[in-house]
Amino acid sequence: MKFFSNVSTDQGLNDFPANPCNLLDTYVAKDTQVHKLKEGETYQGFSGNREMVFVVLGGIADFRVGASSFPGVGNRLPFAGKPWSVYVPCETAFLLLAVTDFEAWVCSFLADGTSLEPCVVGPE
Repeated sequence: MKFFSNVSTDQGLNDFPANPCNLLDTYVAKDTQVHKLKEGETYQGFSGNREMVFVVLGGIADFRVGASSFPGVGNRLPFAGKPWSVYVPCETAFLLLAVTDFEAWVCSFLADGTSLEPCVVGPE
């Protein structure tokens, strides 16, 4: 079982060579990735049957999740204090706009059909 992996530092979506979330349960967690955007770049998607969490590793981004807008999420150096996170419910469109160079860890979980409203979890 592999606990640590090197992740590419390329721009865009970077998959882990091994998925550490599989340690939990293949039903519960999947699709662990790191997403990097340059200032001004965007990334959009649809969560489908999965709930998603974007954990900010560095930089600032504006998020639109369904009808909710969360401007200016982030502003930290990697591993310098507690991170910001954004929750994306299942069956929800989302859009990120990098205000600065931006990097986030993204993990998705199979949804059971009930999910919360989109939200930001600050470092408090």
